[in-house]
Amino acid sequence: MGGKTDLRPTMDDIAAAAGVSQMTVSRVMRGTGQTSDEVRKRVEMAARSLGYVPNRLATALRDETAPLIAVVLPTLGNRVFSEVLNGVSSTLTNSGLQPVFGVTEYSTEREEELVRDLLSWRPRGIVLPGLEHSDAMRAAVRASGVRVAEVMDIDGDPISVAIGLS
Repeated sequence: MGGKTDLRPTMDDIAAAAGVSQMTVSRVMRGTGQTSDEVRKRVEMAARSLGYVPNRLATALRDETAPLIAVVLPTLGNRVFSEVLNGVSSTLTNSGLQPVFGVTEYSTEREEELVRDLLSWRPRGIVLPGLEHSDAMRAAVRASGVRVAEVMDIDGDPISVAIGLS
């Protein structure tokens, strides 16, 4: 049994297929720098035809943050919370950000554990339910530097921003 051969297409493969440099492929994929529409279309077509999927993990390592918005909910059994998740998801459409969520089942201990785990992914922001959180969880969120929005309750002491729903 030999080792696994990685057959995923690379940016070099795209460059060869599109007849451009690897740097041009990089610029097109990141949406930076100047490239003509014709070159951009060739690169995008080559990427699609090769089945190229960008390595978001590599980008996250480079940027030290992931294109994620963490959403913590107490339950999905209550329609209000599933609507919050749906609202976050639809708001993020076409933003380059993806929602990732976890459910606490109304447990403070689970919330602390879940928030620490989600923060370890270095999301761009985190949405928390209510304003009642343990001191340890509040400290972890503050220390992370991640933007936070607390939704539902507005009567209390928010970590940063509280957004009431009616």
